[in-house]
Amino acid sequence: MNKTVLAAAIGALVCLLGSWPASAQTDAQDRCIETAVSNVLADPLIKRDTFYWLARLSAAAAGQQSNEPAPSGPISIEGITAPLSYADVERMLRPLLPQADWQAIYRNRAAVLLTSGQQPVVQAFQNCLTGLGGGLNAYFQAVPNQPTSIELHVEYLRPENAGEMPTWRVAKNVVIEPRLGKVAARPECLARNYSYAPGSNCVIKLETPSVWSSGTVTLSLTDGKATKEISAYLAPRPSIRGEQQTWPTEKMAADWSAAHPNENPINVLSRYTDEKSGARAWDLSAQRDAAPGWYFIEGPATPAPDGSYMLRSDDIQVSAKPSGGASPQDCVGGYRVDETGKILFMGIGLAASQRGPSWCYVTITAMMGRLVFDPPRPSSDVVLPVTRRPPSQRAAPAAAATEPDAEPAAAPAASPLSPERAAVCAQRYRSFDQQTGTYLGTDGNRHPCR
Repeated sequence: MNKTVLAAAIGALVCLLGSWPASAQTDAQDRCIETAVSNVLADPLIKRDTFYWLARLSAAAAGQQSNEPAPSGPISIEGITAPLSYADVERMLRPLLPQADWQAIYRNRAAVLLTSGQQPVVQAFQNCLTGLGGGLNAYFQAVPNQPTSIELHVEYLRPENAGEMPTWRVAKNVVIEPRLGKVAARPECLARNYSYAPGSNCVIKLETPSVWSSGTVTLSLTDGKATKEISAYLAPRPSIRGEQQTWPTEKMAADWSAAHPNENPINVLSRYTDEKSGARAWDLSAQRDAAPGWYFIEGPATPAPDGSYMLRSDDIQVSAKPSGGASPQDCVGGYRVDETGKILFMGIGLAASQRGPSWCYVTITAMMGRLVFDPPRPSSDVVLPVTRRPPSQRAAPAAAATEPDAEPAAAPAASPLSPERAAVCAQRYRSFDQQTGTYLGTDGNRHPCR
């Protein structure tokens, strides 16, 4: 599978649906978002890559409940040859980002999918908007095999049999801040007085300094009577790759043997019984840990009849070998992985035999995996917007337009806060800017630290 690109979130995909009232515009946008998420994900043409699973799994990673059913069948992640289950991927994704970032991804999961550029996703969203009245919208799409390139799509959807729809003109030049990127193609689409007529579209290509560059681009438009804004949020776009290794590793086995010289190896359990001692009840208490930073992965698993443990799975092998008077039916092994994926519980049970002393040996070999960002996440903040508000209610984002012939920016002013207060704010907010006394909020805007 090709390398996948992480879209940590798209913050504000705002659509202007013709001359509809604001309430109708919001309703149509929300309905189309649900269409993109709920219906399109069932399309077999959708690649089961990072975009897909971020949209599916971010609710669980954020500790939220989702009404969307869990996907069935094994999952493939680049770098991990073992087949993965839904739970495997969720366990490995969860630690990659803070919970607040996962919440942002879940709330904006439709835009996360749009950024992937997969045609079924884009087409479903366009069809939905067209069916609900069309309008002007903006969103980002990744460029295949060009990690630092991104496309800003501005399109004016016109439904069939539509009545008269206004032509919108860019009210003021859009200037992209260097931290976000520079325009590499079609700059005229962001220039003042550029016109968007019904049915038109423009694809602006941006070159970003890094795949972690992110921010909001806002276009102010006018039809001569009213002024509107459409915004698109550029999310971080690093690759995610998987790594795997067998449990127990040689080092783990050696360390265990050194610490437990008179016991079984780290992945072996044994039981003995005879006519006097009777059956040895099932026990699932032997606890083993994954290597630091790694997670046990199962793949599709076969549960015990009561569902309390697993008999086997694609990625965790259980070998139960009886000896003496025990039969294969008397010697039972199994396992359970805790919800974090960090702990493996090994189980063994031995029934009594009328044929004399019996032994049971259970050996478990597991697979561990982990997901990593490539390139790694920088130490500086990557704050994701949590809410999605109409343009009329949103302050101008950091990457919003200004006239190119405006006065040069003044030199940074001294911090408006006292040194003591600035120190408190710096400790509380990683994005705190001492020169302005503000921090970057979850809505994508800067707020004063009070």
